Amino acid sequence: MKKNNTLKDMLKEYLAPAGIGALAGVITTLITVVPQAFDKTQEIIKQQKKLEQIEADVSAYSKVVRKLYPLLTPEQLTDLFEDKGKVLITVDTGDTNNDTAISAELRQSPEGAYFIWCRTGMNTGYSGASLGFWLTRAEALAWANAYATASDFRETFGDDAFKLVNKNIQIGMCE
Repeated sequence: MKKNNTLKDMLKEYLAPAGIGALAGVITTLITVVPQAFDKTQEIIKQQKKLEQIEADVSAYSKVVRKLYPLLTPEQLTDLFEDKGKVLITVDTGDTNNDTAISAELRQSPEGAYFIWCRTGMNTGYSGASLGFWLTRAEALAWANAYATASDFRETFGDDAFKLVNKNIQIGMCE
């Protein structure tokens, strides 16, 4: 007399071999994918280190150029920044009626470097000077977060950029 197979017996007979094959497939995939993911992670880490070095270089360059400002004529200083790059954000403060207005523009050069270009009124601490200074991306984000409207910030850098703002970086309106 033939025994009736129970559900458990049928699962063992028909699904167990398929389960072993599926498990073998998963293991094979993991063996292939994990090293690739590790390699990609290493590439990303190398790129981040390069980016950090570039930002450090831009920051150092900016500091050197700022020290040179007193040696430059107003015309030479203007040639460094005026009408250069794409205007990303404009921030105006003060009052034009009493000549305390300051207009600061966050700009980006065609090469991707950020800088601020400022025009000041005669009754400001800068006595009508026009000046500019270079920024790293982190400094540009901190400056825009401090002075621009939230909508201008989002339009320029996107919603996710708020997460990248370093609150410890303090950049003046026009340094």
